[in-house]
Amino acid sequence: MQRQRGVTLWFTGLSGSGKTTVALEIERELKKKGLKVQRLDGDILREGFNRDLGFSKADRDENIRRSGFIASLLTSNGIITLCCFISPYQKAREDARRLIGDFIEIFVNAPLSVCESRDVKGHYAKARSGIIPEFTGISDHYEPPQTPDIELSTDKETIEESATKVINYLESRGYISGGDADLHLHTTASDGIFSPREVVQKAKNLGLSTIAITDHDSIEGLDEAIKAGQEKKVEVIPGIELSALEGEREVHILGYFIDPTNWRLAETLSKIIETRQNRAREMIEKLNSFGVDISIDRVKEISGNSFIGRPHIAKAMIEKGYIEEISEAFTKDFIGRGGRAYVERFELSPRQAIELIYEAKGISVLAHPGYLNDRSSLTDEDISGYATMGVQGLEVYYSNHTLRQIEVYKKIAEKYNLKITGGSDCHGQKELLMGSVRLPYQYVEALRR
Repeated sequence: MQRQRGVTLWFTGLSGSGKTTVALEIERELKKKGLKVQRLDGDILREGFNRDLGFSKADRDENIRRSGFIASLLTSNGIITLCCFISPYQKAREDARRLIGDFIEIFVNAPLSVCESRDVKGHYAKARSGIIPEFTGISDHYEPPQTPDIELSTDKETIEESATKVINYLESRGYISGGDADLHLHTTASDGIFSPREVVQKAKNLGLSTIAITDHDSIEGLDEAIKAGQEKKVEVIPGIELSALEGEREVHILGYFIDPTNWRLAETLSKIIETRQNRAREMIEKLNSFGVDISIDRVKEISGNSFIGRPHIAKAMIEKGYIEEISEAFTKDFIGRGGRAYVERFELSPRQAIELIYEAKGISVLAHPGYLNDRSSLTDEDISGYATMGVQGLEVYYSNHTLRQIEVYKKIAEKYNLKITGGSDCHGQKELLMGSVRLPYQYVEALRR
């Protein structure tokens, strides 16, 4: 069970003010952080749990009493509960606050004219014509909060701005952590754009408290990143991302808290680097043979270190105008797997990668199970097999995972007693991914154990 502080966010406002829309955005953002969230919507509860209630004042008060009781149970069990109710009467909201305890009243404020303009179902028009009686804002009174904890002006703010305001409030009150972790970052030591020091500085600017440097088959950036982390007060976990082949499928294994001085790790990485350089030469020679005029010297300059990968070759091709985007190089025409100029690389099996991380005193974790290089996904059966090999964790929270995938992989991780991690896999793309996944620190603590 995840350790987090429960709280109820009580969204009150007229129909059409944006309560549910804002709550959905907040729900998405909190789940990305790995937090337990439950949304209670007034319309849904009325269809089921409260379907025996009408719209008299007594029934409205009973509706809020019952809903508040459910919210109190969820909150007491450490769940962030999002309640979306018109809840027109101040006393009923105050009673809910007393019952729940950890209660934040959010007034979703929008002018009546704006609410009516958003009413695609025509409820306001029916209320004005008398078809719907006791309709809040028309034939029934709404008592706006006098001193709400948060007030959102959804006619002036974007949904994202309103959601950010609420999330910032939760952070400032200690309900959620503002110092989160991104445990999957790349630097110029492999195929990233930013130097290790730059990655640390950007993490600091984004308010991240902990990061992991996980360069592909490389530990060359760790010393610089750790030193920069000490200076900037950002915890830097020494890591790596090993590329492993199982038949035709490429699987990436992350290693955390590794010992960079481990002799077997250093020896294996040295072989990988040597093989990469030879492979790059062969691919460039093949490209040259059918008219793509790039040189190994220029590719080395682009790389800036001993790590040479296909993205560096692609950048050289862009310079010469053969392609416009890096992705164009990764096709059958050029250096995509099975392509005209493709050369097989150093083969490390998943079992060997897991054992190598174990020997380096690290924690092995399956990277982005829902987003492999060939766009396939790992199944429950696949993950069970890797767990049998000794893998210790699963990257549940990932920038390209959907909420559904997060739910599925979280259950699988719990099923096989795997540690849960998360990260953005930021390489320094045009749209900076760093911080798009913010893992609560309790997962870092669990990773240590």
